[in-house]
Amino acid sequence: MGCIGSYEERKAQSLLLKAAKKLIDDGRLPNIHCLLVGEGPDKEMLTGLIDELGIGPNVSLCDFTKEPFYVFEREPPPCRAAPRRAARTRRPPRRTALELK
Repeated sequence: MGCIGSYEERKAQSLLLKAAKKLIDDGRLPNIHCLLVGEGPDKEMLTGLIDELGIGPNVSLCDFTKEPFYVFEREPPPCRAAPRRAARTRRPPRRTALELK
């Protein structure tokens, strides 16, 4: 799971981290990985909270980038919240009776 945005209280990244801790502790999602992308005044607080909660292996803090989606693409598959679905193969368009003649 991820969050792209400035590290500040109104963005509630701390709530996300606390929720991840609960999901890890109760065994529902023991391998969850949080990917946070941004910068801001709460970065030190978030780093401290990650240490306090003991979820360091389950969290990545990445610096701000103008192309944040590239950060998500670089993460290996175990770090993604959900596996990518296989692309659907498109059927050829149906032909009308007039086209079949």
